[in-house]
Amino acid sequence: MKKTPGLFPTSIGWNHPIKEIDDIDMLPHMFQHKWFASLSIGALNLVSRYGNPNTRDDIFVANTENGGKKWCRFVAVVVSGNDLSVRVETIKELPSDSRYTSLERCARTLDGTDFYFAIEVVTHLRTYNGMTEGVLSGERDVVDVGCLVGMAAYAIIESRLVILQASGCPVHN
Repeated sequence: MKKTPGLFPTSIGWNHPIKEIDDIDMLPHMFQHKWFASLSIGALNLVSRYGNPNTRDDIFVANTENGGKKWCRFVAVVVSGNDLSVRVETIKELPSDSRYTSLERCARTLDGTDFYFAIEVVTHLRTYNGMTEGVLSGERDVVDVGCLVGMAAYAIIESRLVILQASGCPVHN
């Protein structure tokens, strides 16, 4: 969105006040703040399970302070006056050699060039920066709104999340 500033609106909005939040999601020092279940920033529209129990618009990628990135599940946006922060559950990435094992098992049933090309796909997926496989960590964190990069589409396979976020572009499920 930085390269095409006129393409998407850049306003930030939040909606769906959360009346009762689970203890695990609450921060004691933010008890008096207002909590909301949806956040919109340009083309990025996040909805937590507080806004829709069946949401598929809750996974995104954020930049970290050290220049890396992390995968997160949106819990709520926390508003205090003009200050916004995003409450998230972090996603624990699997080690690269443990990612996409179900796909690798399928690939290993093939032979000849089919086997070779399928294993190449698995290898490339394991090194591609815009895709990962992980599990919800159960750990909560707070992310600055300015660190949000883009939406991610995901599928649940064998109780793991297979997540795709392409070069900062939003991908919807």
